Amino acid sequence: MIPRLVLLLALVSASSLADCIDNGHYTIAATTNPLTGGRYPYTEDLTHHLDDKPVGGEVTVAYRTEGAWTKLQSGCASFDEKNISAAGPVNLLLRASIHLEYGKQQAPAGTRYEVQLRIGRTADDPQPFVAIDEERRLDGRYPQSIRFAAIARDLPAGNWVYSMWMRIIDGPPSNQITLDLQWITAQGVPNVYPAALTRSSGDVIVGTNWTDVAPPMVIDTPYDIDAILQSSFTIAGASADAGLIEISFTADAPQPGSRFGVIALPPMLPDRAVVFDHADALEDGGHTIQLRMRTTKGEVRLRDIRAECVSFPRQLLRPTIIPLQIGYDAQPFVATAGDEQPAAMSPVCGRWTKVLDMELEPSGGPLSWTFEGFVEILGADVSGYGQLGIDVTHRERDRSDPSREVDYATDMGMFEFQVTPGRDGIYIFGDCSKWGNFKRGAHVSLWIRRIEGCNNAPFGGPFRVGRRWLSIKLLPSEGPHLP
Repeated sequence: MIPRLVLLLALVSASSLADCIDNGHYTIAATTNPLTGGRYPYTEDLTHHLDDKPVGGEVTVAYRTEGAWTKLQSGCASFDEKNISAAGPVNLLLRASIHLEYGKQQAPAGTRYEVQLRIGRTADDPQPFVAIDEERRLDGRYPQSIRFAAIARDLPAGNWVYSMWMRIIDGPPSNQITLDLQWITAQGVPNVYPAALTRSSGDVIVGTNWTDVAPPMVIDTPYDIDAILQSSFTIAGASADAGLIEISFTADAPQPGSRFGVIALPPMLPDRAVVFDHADALEDGGHTIQLRMRTTKGEVRLRDIRAECVSFPRQLLRPTIIPLQIGYDAQPFVATAGDEQPAAMSPVCGRWTKVLDMELEPSGGPLSWTFEGFVEILGADVSGYGQLGIDVTHRERDRSDPSREVDYATDMGMFEFQVTPGRDGIYIFGDCSKWGNFKRGAHVSLWIRRIEGCNNAPFGGPFRVGRRWLSIKLLPSEGPHLP
């Protein structure tokens, strides 16, 4: 028999722990009481509602003369915001996004703001590890999604708080930035799978020849691996005739091949950019990964270039982990919406066009999913305001009627963008936890649309799409979600 006081405490405890997912926190732990970690810690924390805890779905950050920070996102309040639970030392792949709202910005174009991604022992840790501290600039184009990326190497075992913070650098006090859809993700992997980070020194001038813009990332792995790559850098200046920046990661190669990304210069300089890529099927042993860039014409001046790599097991038998899945197409086409539409994304505000299709090999599930991708925009008629989305469907037994099978669908990342007239490129990421990829595998598709009718967007006009790719890594999703 349970004493009455103990029973009441248990009921209160159960009630207080029932709101993580309701508040947008999808964190994996080995056990929840006590909170213990697994080998592959994972979290996705994003806003659903205005009253989500610990941070709601719409935040206004005001300039403060004392330089105080505003928390944009963190872990579930019921678990003291702890959202990284690791059984042993891990490397973490960190990503984050904010959405600048339309019609609500009370700061002029050119206003600088600063974003930090932090990892601490507690929510108010006075000395957290700052994975990134980046300065960005409002460019006057709203709405749009702004992306961030970092890594944390050799994070010790235990429970950690991963959070995102922001402050405005430029006054006056009336300067305010309003955002929503604050989204942070982290995927951990045992640190026996190596990670690397290198950083440039001083300014780097890039012209029309491929240039090594950061020191090489040298890794030595005892296992076959798939590597996820990313870089963040400041475009400090450009010559009057400067064109676009083309970007390539090469693994054990003297020069880039035909697959590389591109971005246009931002409307205002200096400003910062982030890119994502991958290097698959690296065998055990030593490898050198080099970040290279060139311009289509003229010169650009870059500074504070970070090149980062986190590696994951190429394949595991138990649980069944398949190699990195990659979709790529370089055939240009005009993205004009047709009858086919994604299963998990609404056609309101503009109909979608599929730009890439992938069928995944079957594997054990449910698993944690990590995506990175790129889409080249060769031109846009009427407007450069659009959206990219990742749609995933799979077939499994009906959860309400196990005697039949049904299709389940979800989006694993949606990003609004404002492309520069002419050629430009968009780098994206995505993630999901405990999503199935069972005996029939899963169908993954990448979609684009030009926003029409919403946020004063005009009707009509397609995008012309060039190179695009998407890579998917599936990893063990050990333990339950925090409830």
